[in-house]
Amino acid sequence: NDNSIYSKNLEFNGIKGYIEISKSNDLYKISMYYNYSKIEAYVSEEDLGQNLINICTILNSIKFNDSVIDMYVGSNDITLNEETYDFYKPRKEGNFINYINQYDEYEDVEINENNIGNEGNE
Repeated sequence: NDNSIYSKNLEFNGIKGYIEISKSNDLYKISMYYNYSKIEAYVSEEDLGQNLINICTILNSIKFNDSVIDMYVGSNDITLNEETYDFYKPRKEGNFINYINQYDEYEDVEINENNIGNEGNE
């Protein structure tokens, strides 16, 4: 990138990536892509070094479950189901509606000084 003050391709342990640092007003924008992940941060000049260390540590510590990735990405015979739901037309009345219909019937009881504390004993 022409606007960057530092740009470099990265490769470590067979994993590729890049880092790019550009200046935006008084802050430095760090963009780092490594290990199939990307972090961007805006930092001050005095925090630049510590933030680079933190970003490198985070990106290098990401671990992937290769068997799960291979199952979902590596094969074309994935059987994923898609379900369409219309919010305006419920499919069926569920247990919650039945529960409300059955138990949500309360009698209004007028409370006065003679029956305070006896609301359930009438």
